[in-house]
Amino acid sequence: MPNHFTSIPTTIGAVHSNYKTQPCKNMQKEGKCQFGAQCSYYHSEEERRKLIDPLPNLPEGVTLPPMPEKLRNNNKLKIAK
Repeated sequence: MPNHFTSIPTTIGAVHSNYKTQPCKNMQKEGKCQFGAQCSYYHSEEERRKLIDPLPNLPEGVTLPPMPEKLRNNNKLKIAK
């Protein structure tokens, strides 16, 4: 089965509300993080955000992955009720 998502740059880190609100465990333990700037957790106090802070905009040319069919159907059911 071909993976058609690899040709389109996507980001997943910024889709959840606690993005960059908790420290990166990799950075704390190892002093480095394989995800770098794409990590969902903060590496320094400058990167840290509060839950009430707005989420950052997606970088230009980056899109969110499509919502899985199962979740999309569940959301439609909730809205219809």
